[in-house]
Amino acid sequence: MKKTRSLKFLVCLTIVTCFPTAGSFASPQERVVELLESIIAPDEPGAAVLVMKGGEVIVSETIGLADMEHRVAITERTSFRLGSVTKQFTAVAILKLVEAGKIDLDGKVTDYLPQLPEHFGKIAIRHLLSHTSGLVDLFTKRGIYSLIHLEVTPADLIGLIQDDPLMFEPGDQWTYSNTNYALLGWIIEMVSGEPYGQFIEEHVFRHLGMVDSHFDYNLKVIPNRARGYILDGDTWLNNEYLNASNAYAHGGLTSSITDLAKWHLAIRSKTLLRADLLALAFQKTPLNNGEEADYGMGWKLRNYLGVDTIEHDGSIAAFETTVIHVPSLDVYVAVLTNNIAATNSTMLARRIVGDMASKPFPIFHEIEQSVFDPAKIRGTYSLGEEETVQIGIHDGQLYSKHSNGSWREAIPAQEGYFYNRYSLSYFQLVANEAEGEPIKVEYFNRDQSSMTGHKISDSVEDWLDPQPLDSKIAESLVGSYDIGGGWKVRISTADGRLFVKIPDRAKEELFAINKYSYQDFPGGLHYDFTPEANEVSHLAISAGGYTFLTGSKVGSQ
Repeated sequence: MKKTRSLKFLVCLTIVTCFPTAGSFASPQERVVELLESIIAPDEPGAAVLVMKGGEVIVSETIGLADMEHRVAITERTSFRLGSVTKQFTAVAILKLVEAGKIDLDGKVTDYLPQLPEHFGKIAIRHLLSHTSGLVDLFTKRGIYSLIHLEVTPADLIGLIQDDPLMFEPGDQWTYSNTNYALLGWIIEMVSGEPYGQFIEEHVFRHLGMVDSHFDYNLKVIPNRARGYILDGDTWLNNEYLNASNAYAHGGLTSSITDLAKWHLAIRSKTLLRADLLALAFQKTPLNNGEEADYGMGWKLRNYLGVDTIEHDGSIAAFETTVIHVPSLDVYVAVLTNNIAATNSTMLARRIVGDMASKPFPIFHEIEQSVFDPAKIRGTYSLGEEETVQIGIHDGQLYSKHSNGSWREAIPAQEGYFYNRYSLSYFQLVANEAEGEPIKVEYFNRDQSSMTGHKISDSVEDWLDPQPLDSKIAESLVGSYDIGGGWKVRISTADGRLFVKIPDRAKEELFAINKYSYQDFPGGLHYDFTPEANEVSHLAISAGGYTFLTGSKVGSQ
């Protein structure tokens, strides 16, 4: 990725707009190239981008490597893991079986899977498709980590949650749950008599000529398959092994931008399914109270920059994917990446939609300019109506936070702007020429609205000011913590600093909140260690007050 250098703060003495305007760039292709080159180097994992207008491909651009070890470049035919973008293919497969008279949208889960507990008999197929079933997400269950390396069956996955009570009555609320689509995959198998992957490949992919698209069988030789990578400091690592059977019908497919163009044309032409059934996939879901959920069947329904979108995103094992269709503009954007450490596929796709909607975002390039005293930047800036921007500095790097959002790295750019690679929001500081001190901040939201404010305090309310690390306590934390399935969280020290390595994540530094509580910054995960008889025995990892991983210490290495 484009590495951030030691922080040099910018002094902006005058405001000179750097915004591109509609027509100020030669072509969408050139804009996409500039955007990709601003965040991805050609010798690292990268991305593939597709833009279609009026059913025609107008941008098909790639950057980076599909396989770092063999130095294989990404091409238009490179097959990426899709993650939750898989759900739209599963939804269409279900609707094809509805069209064939083999599934009833109002039929109950137990009509097809009678072995499941009684409360599944309350849930209709349409509840699964629209995430209104009330079922707990199987990925919130600790037991999933005991399966993630293994070849599993649908029964193994559903067994994690089948005895849990429903979170709400079906149709009362909308809550995203991967369990819904795991069940749909199982139902496809029971109704069709074919394994889910085989059904999708034969009745969807091959039917449409999507030769780069597959169920991601780990042992199968899949031509042009990309590998996923994570960043550990400045070092790229292969992502840890994930058996694709765990991703199943909720996240287990692969595809290329060449094939996604074929997929979009089939959806756009309304030839894949009966028109009335396909329309259901793109309609908001009515709830029992008369309100509507912004989700159809396998697609999210959003409004962005004043235009309605039909979209979905997915993330799995270092891959990230986003597809967005803008019906009013007849535009389709797909971004596939194997470089989650450096790219946010949704941010990239939304930037491109902004271009196509004649509402382009600036493309920033990291720079080093005049050194600005960090003490004069740190603080809280009022934006009016109880909104603020807080700016803090940690380990020589600037971070910012808008109101109740999360802390994000703020990278210096041209003309006093600061941006983040994973966000569409950015801000500009304007300095007093005589004092060299920020006197104004202008904050730009992801919808391109802006707010102007001024500094009201040198303090930052919820900034993590780490406590000094107690070397003796730190050494007592070092070791491996078993989280099930052969997976371990590893705590280590180096050069007087404490580090954590969670499976499927890069190594992060930990900072002391108190004696046995730590936080990785700016990720916001909390690590609480439990001492017993003068020894640390357990670790609990939480986010937002929810504990999602626990483990017992099993070794000192």
